Amino acid sequence: MIKNGYSCEIELGFGNPRKIIPKIVKAVNADLLVMGAHGHKALMDFILGSSVDAVRHQLDIPVLVVTKKSTKK
Repeated sequence: MIKNGYSCEIELGFGNPRKIIPKIVKAVNADLLVMGAHGHKALMDFILGSSVDAVRHQLDIPVLVVTKKSTKK
């Protein structure tokens, strides 16, 4: 898809996200990676692991991390 001079591609991969996402990004020669995150606190990231951290350390391109806005007050 191209709009306003920008092109966007969507790729679907299967398997361990920490391995498959960097592989796909490199294969398509991406300029930017946009990833969603759960917005866990530090302790939960430590327990569950953080795919975002693992992926961004394997890439040489900008990674935009998008989280869900909290509705808690």
